[in-house]
Amino acid sequence: MKILNRAEIGQNAWDALCETHEEGWFWHRWDWLDYLAAWEGAVDLSFGIQEQERLIGLCPLVLDKDGVSGPPAWPLAPG
Repeated sequence: MKILNRAEIGQNAWDALCETHEEGWFWHRWDWLDYLAAWEGAVDLSFGIQEQERLIGLCPLVLDKDGVSGPPAWPLAPG
């Protein structure tokens, strides 16, 4: 099992899992996280978990000056 930051995963793979997972939604998508991370003082700490070269889970996580923003994490196992 390997933990990768969002940049290491890439937009195509990130969004593909968001689109195919039953609990993936707009707030998990790459472009929304870019939007959140663009705020002054925000830091993108989003990551994914890979097992045997397969992306199995995502955790969208943006730390801003007021704390953490974004949706709650969703299960690690795909659909």
